[in-house]
Amino acid sequence: ENSNQSDSQPARKKQKRRDWEESFDALKAYKAAHGDCNVPAKFKHDRALGMFTEKIRRGAIRISNEQRERLTRLGFNWETLKE
Repeated sequence: ENSNQSDSQPARKKQKRRDWEESFDALKAYKAAHGDCNVPAKFKHDRALGMFTEKIRRGAIRISNEQRERLTRLGFNWETLKE
């Protein structure tokens, strides 16, 4: 009677990957709430945002000059943060 075993397993939530603009909007919202753009890499309320900012600082995400300027105008801290 275990032929439908997969039906009894909890469904995994498929998360849509954020694009750059959505991540930037999330960073703007973070700044509005916290007063800065210093999102911890392991930010428990929005792990994707923490990873986004950490990867940008490390240079693991390629961004255009325009995107770099927008981040700088927003007050993005380009230095690696200590947690």
